[in-house]
Amino acid sequence: MSQPADTGIKRVLLSWSSGKDSAWTLYQLQLDPTVEVVGLLTTFNERV
Repeated sequence: MSQPADTGIKRVLLSWSSGKDSAWTLYQLQLDPTVEVVGLLTTFNERV
């Protein structure tokens, strides 16, 4: 796999909790032209 060219853009994986803090952080990151949000990471507990 080849490495992408250095464009100065930071690729970010954001931990997502679906709360207002996560939403605000995503909003702020989307406003920053030096950041690319490539995904949201969430976790959950499995009920048995």
